[in-house]
Amino acid sequence: MSIILWFFNQFFGYLLTRRHNMITIYYLFGPIWASFIITWTQRTIFHPTDVTRRSHCDWCYHPLTWWQLLPLLGYLFQRGRCRYCQTPIDPYSTIGELLTGYLWFLLHAQLAMAQLIFLTTSALILATTDYYGQWIDLRWLIGLLFIPPWPYPKFELIIGSIGLTILLITIKKRHWLGSGDLWLFGILLWCRGLLQTAVILLIACSLILLHPKIWQHQPVPFVPSLLIGCLIELSYWNGF
Repeated sequence: MSIILWFFNQFFGYLLTRRHNMITIYYLFGPIWASFIITWTQRTIFHPTDVTRRSHCDWCYHPLTWWQLLPLLGYLFQRGRCRYCQTPIDPYSTIGELLTGYLWFLLHAQLAMAQLIFLTTSALILATTDYYGQWIDLRWLIGLLFIPPWPYPKFELIIGSIGLTILLITIKKRHWLGSGDLWLFGILLWCRGLLQTAVILLIACSLILLHPKIWQHQPVPFVPSLLIGCLIELSYWNGF
């Protein structure tokens, strides 16, 4: 425990002595917000009986201490395994916290705090429901309209809309993708344009190929890969 206290003392001492501490605060608050939204989504949608229950291990149901609940650090301190039953911890929440912190750091100069909260809340809820349940609530797609727009030519929107319509008809017949994925394509096309959306789709498909379920002919959540692809594409054009 003394090592943990020493770490926080050194970290916040470093934070307060730097000029750009607001950027660091953004990066800190992002994982905290992500941890809250992912946990809220898991409990209210998939485990409504656990809403008021103290946080616990999903396997041995042992209550967790405060340091085990720290975003990012709790997973690292436990080395990816439950301290009590040694069962591997699902890394989804930790990955979501890390990527959300990076997103807040990336877009803090382009979006207001309220816009960042709305964007990340929608993205996390969509990704979590698709990851665990293979479905999404289309109402949360509206938050993705805060994705920074790309100054693309208007004819790209027309061409992309025609292509998306053809894709919609084909996929509906063959049941390759869900309607939620196609609505997400439409929002990405509206915000980022045809070329950038094609890049995002290429990255997402590449990530899907790394998922073991695809080789076992099992359903694979596509929304998380699309959102990660969008984050990578935004990173490239923002110079990171």
